[in-house]
Amino acid sequence: MNEKILIGPSSFAALNYTPKQKLIDAGLQVIDNPFKRKLTKEELIKLLPGVIGVIAGLEPLDREVMEKSDLKVISRCGSGMSNVDEEAAQDLGVKVYSTPEAPVKAVAELTIGAMLSLLRSIPHMNDDLHAAGWSKKIGTQLHGKIVAIIGYGRIGSYVA
Repeated sequence: MNEKILIGPSSFAALNYTPKQKLIDAGLQVIDNPFKRKLTKEELIKLLPGVIGVIAGLEPLDREVMEKSDLKVISRCGSGMSNVDEEAAQDLGVKVYSTPEAPVKAVAELTIGAMLSLLRSIPHMNDDLHAAGWSKKIGTQLHGKIVAIIGYGRIGSYVA
């Protein structure tokens, strides 16, 4: 078999090797992103010939990229599909999948962490400490506050 799969996101399988191992166990040759950052259109065009599938992050997968590739499958890690030209994929017979639930918990928890950080003035105090200063600042508590959640989709409802 030895069909090739390109991994776009440099963080793919960074904390859990299982997804990557499943690809390898299925007989696929896994090609890691050699740049360890979001791939450009030009880099994709150079990397994709001979590759049948891409696990995509935010790489620009437009008609030109797909036409200059041998892609059969695009699997978008994360939510949102704005970087994938779904119409072109359909025209070219490229199957497109996404994992919209994958980042929900992590993003929601990061949102809560950011709220607490701001309430407690952590960024301000961190900047002071790094500038060899200390301006004691007393933060506030989340308890008793009203929190407005703008957008009540997957992430907003998990934050709530």
